[in-house]
Amino acid sequence: MAIPRQCLLVCIASLTMATGCATSPLERRTVDHDELASAGSGLTLRCGYRLEKVADRRPASAAAGAIGRHAFSLEAADQLVSSRLSRIGFVEDASAPSVVIDVRQLYIAQNLSTKIPIAVYVVAIDGGPADVLRSDVASMNWNGTDQEGLRALSTAMADVERQLVGRLNSRCSA
Repeated sequence: MAIPRQCLLVCIASLTMATGCATSPLERRTVDHDELASAGSGLTLRCGYRLEKVADRRPASAAAGAIGRHAFSLEAADQLVSSRLSRIGFVEDASAPSVVIDVRQLYIAQNLSTKIPIAVYVVAIDGGPADVLRSDVASMNWNGTDQEGLRALSTAMADVERQLVGRLNSRCSA
């Protein structure tokens, strides 16, 4: 049984295009904390909490995903998260309820049309049981640029910060 010439040409063209996409090199870059820390969320705590500890517990160490041709690495996520959270009104009072945060995930993924930034923090308030806060801010993947990826990561962090502040403020007395 002979394969029609037209089908053979389509198959060869498809394989050639797929191979070209698979071999384009990634531009690797380390994310500077200032690129993400400068995008504060504008949230404020209504009562006093003490940020006791932020720990970087990501399983993939510094790997922070990729978008388009841009692969990111992010060192010391705990320092980045602490820096961003310092703007929402944590206090230094040892008698204030403590907040402990483990950064479990902080990366970006994508498919052809969607970018999916992921931020997952495990939060324990005043020694209580830990809660998982996870971003939910997938959006259209426009150009796959590095700046688009950084904005998406910052948005994911702001989403988790919004959840955290909401949870903490709900415990404040009226």
